[in-house]
Amino acid sequence: PAVPLPVPSDCIAAPCSLDATVGHLLQDGALDGRPAVLHFTAGNYTLNSTYTIDGGALLSELRLVGDGSTVLAPLANETLFHIAAGAPPVLMQDLTLRGRIRVEGGTLRVVNCQFLEGAALRVDGGSVQVHAARFAGVRAQDDESAIAIHAGELTVSDTTFEHNRARRGGAIFASGGALTVLRSVFRGNEAAADGGALAVDGNAAVLLANGTSLEGNVASAGGNAFSLTGGNASLTYGLPAPLGSWVASGAICQEVPPP
Repeated sequence: PAVPLPVPSDCIAAPCSLDATVGHLLQDGALDGRPAVLHFTAGNYTLNSTYTIDGGALLSELRLVGDGSTVLAPLANETLFHIAAGAPPVLMQDLTLRGRIRVEGGTLRVVNCQFLEGAALRVDGGSVQVHAARFAGVRAQDDESAIAIHAGELTVSDTTFEHNRARRGGAIFASGGALTVLRSVFRGNEAAADGGALAVDGNAAVLLANGTSLEGNVASAGGNAFSLTGGNASLTYGLPAPLGSWVASGAICQEVPPP
């Protein structure tokens, strides 16, 4: 069985560091080869520093599990969790997140989580699975989005993206790696430039399948549904086709409102 590691309630009363409160328990060798659970009981937890998960924790799996819990950074768009190369497999479940997650290696599964306001997921490597999640009201900075993938593999399933906003790709910006989106909904997302729902660039390969729908997304510079730029980028629809209709002008696709 997994070893429970309750996150101290002190992190509810005031900002705290997971490294200082529970990090040492993962590094002392007593849990090597075993799964461990960081349990966030009901409440709002503020982390005052990024918690990095790396090869120093020789666990079989690290689970971060909530219970009506919110984990937030003191400032929007700051990084809450950094999963480095060599990290054990990580599961995040039943959490509301208001800060960034950055993945550079290893394996991450995200199940039944909400990403709100200053939250975002950045994939620079490794393998990530997102299931039954919700990304809502995220206001991204620079060339980031609610999700940005630059390398690695990412699969998103049964997930909703609504009312997110970014410069390129209101919900997702892909510049590299492989992205698969299944049974998911993109609704009311907005890009200041191109790709109201998704912007695909560089050498990214994107597959939308199993009825994934794009509804009412907008982009100021074109591509209300999505934009596809970069000589090696690709975007493929798998059957059954996503709901909606589009007309193409070069690599820019415009969503056609229903009659």
